Amino acid sequence: MAFEGIGDFYLVKIEVCREVVLAFVVVRLSEHRYRSACVVKCICIKVLETKWPALVKKVDSMISTYTSENECAIVTFLGLWESIISVKANLSVIDTKPFYSNLYSFVVVLNSSVPSSIWKHLLNLFNEVLCYGSTLALQECLAEEPCALAHHVMRSVKDWRLLDLLPFRGGSGRFGGGHGDGDRPLLQKMALLVLKSVAVTVKETRYESSSDSSVGSEADDVDADMAVIERSIREVLRQLDNCVKQLLPFHPETPLAQWVVQLFADQDDALIEAMVCCLDVTVGLYYSPTMTPNPALSPTSTLIAFLHVVSHDPDVLLDLLVSNETCFLLYLLRILKFMRRNWSEFVSCCGHELDDTMSVFIRLRLAIDRLVQRALFPYNINPVLRLLEKCEELYEGGTCY
Repeated sequence: MAFEGIGDFYLVKIEVCREVVLAFVVVRLSEHRYRSACVVKCICIKVLETKWPALVKKVDSMISTYTSENECAIVTFLGLWESIISVKANLSVIDTKPFYSNLYSFVVVLNSSVPSSIWKHLLNLFNEVLCYGSTLALQECLAEEPCALAHHVMRSVKDWRLLDLLPFRGGSGRFGGGHGDGDRPLLQKMALLVLKSVAVTVKETRYESSSDSSVGSEADDVDADMAVIERSIREVLRQLDNCVKQLLPFHPETPLAQWVVQLFADQDDALIEAMVCCLDVTVGLYYSPTMTPNPALSPTSTLIAFLHVVSHDPDVLLDLLVSNETCFLLYLLRILKFMRRNWSEFVSCCGHELDDTMSVFIRLRLAIDRLVQRALFPYNINPVLRLLEKCEELYEGGTCY
């Protein structure tokens, strides 16, 4: 994207690369408006909107019949697409809605002949659409577009063996064949996408079941719907578990609830979002009178593994709370609510780790209290404090039931 000024007129040139020029448009802007990134972005979006369907079709074809000569054009286009739909772009839902059209169809073009660089850009794009920790997890009713993408990802994993096509080692054959350490960032992006897709599907199903049911039969209908999708989700997570354990040196008995922390330990934002997904899937699927909790997704096991990664340091948790780069506030609120509601299970699962785990939360509460008393905490943290205090009361009182 380039701008050239001629008096009060600016030529806005939008291109993917030399091979694909999208549009030229001449607009008249004042210097003040020209400096406004929002105005410029909106103008560019309007220009792109009319060209977008044809361009998407062209790039879809370029990926399906991939040759290395087209890599630059494909990568540049996917980067542009991700920028347009990113929540950081601060564009309205109405402005960006046309750019979600047929996005899910790009899932099926992923195959072993497509290089890892293209895979990564497509996975980045899909993960941006399924912005679970920052947006979707907070919404009651989800839009059609992310739900459609989530369904396509789950179907591709379950029925079309998408994970087997992952070019982890860059060669031919299953997971790219070959030897060596492999492409860990690629696996991280793929695993996060699967977890987000499962979380979105659970959230969507619970909302639709609740909305469609009559008051008298609502609980039964929701549980029936959950039982149907639970079988599909269990298979998707089984395949993800097998994939990760074949590509990385995890013990065969390590549950997903634990390895998910180790897999994302070097990426705070992805780690916290993955933990939110696992927690929401578990609570959404298994915490009802008719469902038995799945130990492979134990929220307590994930929490314990996470606290080991941060060396039981409450200052790390405090930094994550103050930072706006992760969704840790959301995770902390939800895990504390889970602990309070399922205290006996939490205590049982913690075992000998209970004292160390609660010590972290007690020290975190004290640190937050000190900042609040000095009016230094950047936002209203009282809901977290109340939950911390309640869990501390349960712990100090020796309450297990």
